[in-house]
Amino acid sequence: MTVEIIVPFYGAGADRTIALDWVSSRWPYAHRIAPDAGELPHSKGRALWPAVRDSDADIIVLHDADVWCPGLPEAVQAVIDGHAWAVPHDRVHRLSQDGTARLLEATEGWSREPLMAAGVGWRTLPLAQPPYQGVPGGGIVVASRSVLLEAPVDGRFLDWGQEDEAHGIALHCLHGRAWRGDADLMHLWHPPQPRMSRRVGTRAGYELCSRYRAARRDPVKMRALVAEARDMLRERLPAGVS
Repeated sequence: MTVEIIVPFYGAGADRTIALDWVSSRWPYAHRIAPDAGELPHSKGRALWPAVRDSDADIIVLHDADVWCPGLPEAVQAVIDGHAWAVPHDRVHRLSQDGTARLLEATEGWSREPLMAAGVGWRTLPLAQPPYQGVPGGGIVVASRSVLLEAPVDGRFLDWGQEDEAHGIALHCLHGRAWRGDADLMHLWHPPQPRMSRRVGTRAGYELCSRYRAARRDPVKMRALVAEARDMLRERLPAGVS
């Protein structure tokens, strides 16, 4: 089975670009950048949809541009073995600005070699906050292409907030619990996007995610909700393309 990593990338700022360069040099699979085409406000779902639609891969990894997890191959294997979707990580370690600078300095010149080979114990680097359990739809999600076409990241979520939670809820409702690994996920620092609070991006995004929460145990309602998302994404494509 073929595997492709697809990365939604806004390209806003040098820190995000540096993080992407560092992360992408360590991937064992082919990857493609899904840019936002300069549209404002940004939308992760709108960026990802054309890339997923056009991919020839059997298995797709939706991978944020600023994270790294050593458990990715195990998550890919879980989907190869028959799981509809998989998440490679459990705890998220958000490096501080200083921690990220130390990581980049210590690993300069290293690509796919283990970080410890470069003398780096990254779990000892300074963090921006204590480690926490990641949202199942966030950071890195591995799934068959058909699953992601059926239940895409909703393009109605704009800027930052709630799109990952909603996507995880939809996948769980329609395809069951994810295979979940126990590896740690490292998040490289960059200036955060503006948002209402640490947990809420926008009022509209929070309200849309509430619809996903309300449908989490009702596959019929969930299929109707993700159909709305697919219809909106298809409407944004050129005439004659679906």
